[in-house]
Amino acid sequence: MNTNKVLLCIKGALVTLSLVTTFMFLLGIGSGFSALLIATAGTLVQAACLIFMPVTISESWQQGRLINAVLSVLVMVTVVLLSVVGSTSILSGLVAEQEQLSGQRNAMQALADSKLDSANKLIELGYITKAQPLLEESQGLHALLSDMEQPSGFYMAAQRIAGDRADELTTGIIVILSLLLDTVSILLVSPRASSVTPVTTFDTGYPNYSSPVYGRPEVSLVLSAVEQGYIEAPTVRNVRMLLNCAQGKAVEVARMCREAEQSL
Repeated sequence: MNTNKVLLCIKGALVTLSLVTTFMFLLGIGSGFSALLIATAGTLVQAACLIFMPVTISESWQQGRLINAVLSVLVMVTVVLLSVVGSTSILSGLVAEQEQLSGQRNAMQALADSKLDSANKLIELGYITKAQPLLEESQGLHALLSDMEQPSGFYMAAQRIAGDRADELTTGIIVILSLLLDTVSILLVSPRASSVTPVTTFDTGYPNYSSPVYGRPEVSLVLSAVEQGYIEAPTVRNVRMLLNCAQGKAVEVARMCREAEQSL
């Protein structure tokens, strides 16, 4: 399988997870139709930012549109923070359930042990008849305990590592995972539009550059594509669509094309 396709599949999965947590979080802060509308709008904005904003930021920066680049970065940061809050909220709720379950199990275990200790003391004193009900209650509690749901392995591991500070450790891990979820999504290759078919040959309008830089076939190809109307401008996105190349090469070729146009 093509590496770009693999990256796109991974990006799609990460973006989907992030969008689901954001939608659930936004849906939970309101009620009725208004909550559904807010959740849908917020999720669509996040999807657009995660998928298309990285390319927009790169193009604005390469073309010297610093204000657009800065505004795009601010929008991206805002969306990522919203997503992190949503992911942390959803996952923290799951952790709270695990904490409650663990507390119930610990309380029942303590009660069962207490009754067993009392029964053993009565037996030592010779009150076997009085100890019998306590033994039965202790056995019943242990039976209920064995039937109760176990906390997740993740929560139990956090308790073993951090003890009483397990909640702080768990919260830190959740925040880091939430940040990684969106950060990796942003850094992975963004999908290219399929409306432009990559080309390799057509009549070039720039055949005689003496400079080795401007004489590169890719530069001549892009400049000719602009002249003949295949693309509007040598932006990074258009270069990627035209040459079907990686982001790094598209940035380099787009820069050379702008330098070539300025020298004409």
